[in-house]
Amino acid sequence: MNEHDIALRQAFAFTPDDLEENRAGHLAPTQRAAMVRYLRRATQAQVGLTGGLGAVGLLATIAFLAEHNLPMVGLSLFLLVTLPLIGYWVLRGERRKWLLDLEHDLADTIYGRVTLTMRERPIIGRLVQLQQYALQVEALEFALSEDQSLAVQDGETYQIYYAPHSAMILSLKSAAEEKAAP
Repeated sequence: MNEHDIALRQAFAFTPDDLEENRAGHLAPTQRAAMVRYLRRATQAQVGLTGGLGAVGLLATIAFLAEHNLPMVGLSLFLLVTLPLIGYWVLRGERRKWLLDLEHDLADTIYGRVTLTMRERPIIGRLVQLQQYALQVEALEFALSEDQSLAVQDGETYQIYYAPHSAMILSLKSAAEEKAAP
């Protein structure tokens, strides 16, 4: 096992057993457990966001009722209903992707030369820049952490195993390492 292979395994958190399970077209037990954790986090975020947005609408309604500002009460009641629905709708799609991957238990694969990108996205009124890393193979794009982007070599050819709905990279192997392996 060479240094590049070790760096990939550490950055993408997979084992040789996980790789074999992915080669067979399935999620490994450790990968299923990671997806369940992501699903729990998405559910907690969905409940928190929906509840928080509902609370904002409720507080605004109470405040405007106390001031006898009926037009703003109407707007607040509208927000009381729509903000939680928007919060639920936004995060529902993310949860659904993880659920489909868990339900279908599939590891899809793509082979090709990778292109790494890093974009800076301004947040908080352009005062803070959020760096987003991505790996592109043919028409597919995968989000990466900074550590993952450092482990992958731009322009190299990889066999990538991924969850098809969430586009989560499960494991990968460099084509050069595949040829060098006995």
